Parts: sequence; C-alpha cells; structure tokens
Amino acid sequence: DQHFKVRMGEISVVTGYSGHGKSAWLNQCILGLMKHEKTMIASFEMMPKATLGRMTQQTGEANPNYEYIKDFLGKLEHNLYLYDPEGETSTKKVLEVIYYCAEKLDVKIMVIDSLMKCGVDEDDLNRQKKFLDELSVASRDLGIHLFIVAHSRKTNSDYEHATKLDVAGSANITNLVDNV
Repeated sequence: DQHFKVRMGEISVVTGYSGHGKSAWLNQCILGLMKHEKTMIASFEMMPKATLGRMTQQTGEANPNYEYIKDFLGKLEHNLYLYDPEGETSTKKVLEVIYYCAEKLDVKIMVIDSLMKCGVDEDDLNRQKKFLDELSVASRDLGIHLFIVAHSRKTNSDYEHATKLDVAGSANITNLVDNV
C-alpha cells in the first residue's frame, strides 16, 4: 500500500474490537511478507493449527485437499515460525522468544497476538509502559518489525471504527510505537 510501509526497527499496533478481523488481517499480511522475509507469529489466542488452517484458506482455497495443504505447508518451511506458549506466558518469555527468533533464526517480521495475553495486568499501566519500551528497544536493536495486537476498549457500538485513543490499557501503548 502506498500509505503504509513495513520498516525494520519499528512497531505497528493493530487495534480493533473483538471479532473484527485483526488476526485475519495480520495473517494476510504475513502471507505476503514471508515471500521476502522470515516471519514468526506468537498467537496467544489461537492454536498454531488454527492459525495454519486460517492461512491456508486465506490463500484462496476454501476447501483445500491434502495435496494442496501439503504443498502450502512446504512453502512455509523456514519462512514461518509459530510460537506456542502452551498456557500462560510472561513479558520475559515473549522478549526471549523475540531475541531468539531474530538472533538465531534470522526472523525479521514478528506478530504478538495479543498484548493482553503477555502476562501484564490490565490495570498495571507502569508495567505496560515498561514492556512496550522493552519491545521498542528490541525492535530497534534487532532491526525487526513487530506487529502487536492490542484490543480496543468497549464502546457503545461495535459498528464504530476503533481509533488510537480507543486502545485498551496505558496510553503509552500507542505513544511508544511507530504506527497504529
């Protein structure tokens, strides 16, 4: 898109209401980006097999057969990594995974889905700020792009468009990133 570029060393927050397609949109982006860069998705809301199933359908094949799936998964090998925390995670563990993927696997594009599942209480605004600052440092030091899913606060209507000001949690979630 002429209005948005994925630049290394930056963080993009993807926000919206529950069920409005944040993860689906990011999966579509990753399908395109992994043609050029190694990618990693850390989804704390969806199992890896569900992520792969959704991505398979997003290639345009609504009812893929075994051969199509096998071919698709073969194309992902060494281009897409999925982090499965198997239960709860913490900010420390998320940062460890980011550094490992960047330094050992040469991953350049990473998705954290979602911020509210990274082990920070929703009312701990100082810890949210500290974690976003740590993510910002990691992004810049490692020369990677991080996509972070951050849910929007509930409003009177699900039909309104979420804005930067609607992101749930600390205002620093949007202040410390490059794109929202």
